[in-house]
Amino acid sequence: MKIVHIADLHIGRRLNDFSLIDDQRYVLNQIIESLDNIKPDVLIIAGDVYDKANPSAEAFEVWDDFLTQLSHRRIHVLIISGNHDSQERLGVGRALFEEHDIYLASHYTGSIPVVTLKDDFGPVHFHMIPYIKPSMVRNCHPEFTGTTFQEAFEFIFQDLKINQKDRNVAIAHQFVIGNGTTPILSDSEIGPSVGGLDAIDASLFKAFDYVALGHIHRPQAIGRDSIRYAGSPLKYSFSEWMHKKQLIVINLDKDVSISFMDMKPLRDVRILKGPLQELYEIGKKDITEDYIHAILTDDIIQEDALHKLRSVYLNLVSLDFDNARTSSETSLSRASEILEQKPYDLFNAFFTTLNGRDFNQEESEIVSAMIDEIQEENL
Repeated sequence: MKIVHIADLHIGRRLNDFSLIDDQRYVLNQIIESLDNIKPDVLIIAGDVYDKANPSAEAFEVWDDFLTQLSHRRIHVLIISGNHDSQERLGVGRALFEEHDIYLASHYTGSIPVVTLKDDFGPVHFHMIPYIKPSMVRNCHPEFTGTTFQEAFEFIFQDLKINQKDRNVAIAHQFVIGNGTTPILSDSEIGPSVGGLDAIDASLFKAFDYVALGHIHRPQAIGRDSIRYAGSPLKYSFSEWMHKKQLIVINLDKDVSISFMDMKPLRDVRILKGPLQELYEIGKKDITEDYIHAILTDDIIQEDALHKLRSVYLNLVSLDFDNARTSSETSLSRASEILEQKPYDLFNAFFTTLNGRDFNQEESEIVSAMIDEIQEENL
């Protein structure tokens, strides 16, 4: 069975003040063309269809057009919700979509829906896990008393009926860690819903032949090669400017083989660094509509720098400076911030970075006593 795995469309997303709707329409059409060439049996969309829970009419139109094009092809489409999606809005029309082989798992109802498809090698069971928080599990199962995402998924997976003789695929939109490593993040997904208590361990998915993940915007494997984040089809922040956006193509026969197809954006996201005049001359020779973040290295900052660069870079999104003065100011600012913090807060921040949680009561008392002892010795 041939499967294409994508995620994190974020339809309606903006890059600062720039709308990306035309870029998204372009890349979704490119995905349709790629599907026509690849001819997969299944397309997986692993969450975050929309960028906002209340998408604009324009974003809804782009998604509707994409679904319509998919419905005209002999492809089974499996879609789950992400943390950015409105589960109610995404689930509208679910029964009608299923008549066109488009399956939606928009919200957790107490169990995980399974779609079973067959090929020459037998059945493949697709376990469609919408974005889940511990509170959602408690709402459906009052007996669940856990507070972390790990505990929630351990509870949910107790009831999964997995036939190891068949092939099984999990689709999820969560923060998954594996073998002591965490996914490589970018600025466009960092927030309260990524990392820390939200983490679940990849070992929970050991029974699955392939795990199709969404949530992280850089394509990458986590835990093992067959547990993968598809990444977003477009670069949604300048921290992603070196990312290679791809479609993941999975051949799931007796074994699992994985290949990739590069995506080409309508407009790239790039960072340019150098003196103002040098960047200006490059812009005059190399006319581009790419989204640009310019970093000027001049020691003397010209007042008209933004206007001058925008005259040659039509989509100049942002401007920054990196010279002796700004480097010194940044270092002094960071040093000042650290000096203003209390020793306990510095210890706690370091501990949280390593462990993804604050001190518990016992740890807090030990650290406080240690700090008091050191301070007394220095009196």
